[in-house]
Amino acid sequence: MFWCYNNGMNPIETIRNRIGDQPKTEIERYVGNGTVKSFTINNKNPYEFFVTINGVQNTAFTYDDEIQKLIFETAPANASTIEIKYKYAAFTDAEIQAVLNESGGDVDRATAESLRQALGSQSRMVSFQHGDRSVSMSDIFKNLMALLNSYEKKISNSGANTGSSFAIGTRTMMDDKPRNCEPNDISRLFM
Repeated sequence: MFWCYNNGMNPIETIRNRIGDQPKTEIERYVGNGTVKSFTINNKNPYEFFVTINGVQNTAFTYDDEIQKLIFETAPANASTIEIKYKYAAFTDAEIQAVLNESGGDVDRATAESLRQALGSQSRMVSFQHGDRSVSMSDIFKNLMALLNSYEKKISNSGANTGSSFAIGTRTMMDDKPRNCEPNDISRLFM
């Protein structure tokens, strides 16, 4: 494990990069029946919807995040092709900003808190079989825990907000220079 330096990202992008929560694009396709107006969106925290019905853009809809459904004002016609394209991420920008605000603007502390929240969600996905005396944590949970521990150690060693930033990634050991980091993808943990 090593620290890869931030390349001019804003604090929300930096935190997303550190915890591996890069937005993804999804396309979901449905066929209208002339009656149904609501369609399930299969990922949490969707945004930037681009919706077409039979290839024509449609903006006459709302999204209800409590029930994870896109709801058209008028039901798409029978046999119409509905394509819903959107972006999604494990955390919304507003959620990350709230954590950042609670952390007094300290990106390292906000990263650690975001990892704690990811661990809270991931902890529900451990392996447990009836009759087992112990619970086996998933590899993702273990990796998130190790990442959180490394941030907590950095925070405790710094003692103050230094404005430094980093992300986990890989590097070529030959020259030991920081490289652009490939973030971990945790977005599917929050379905």
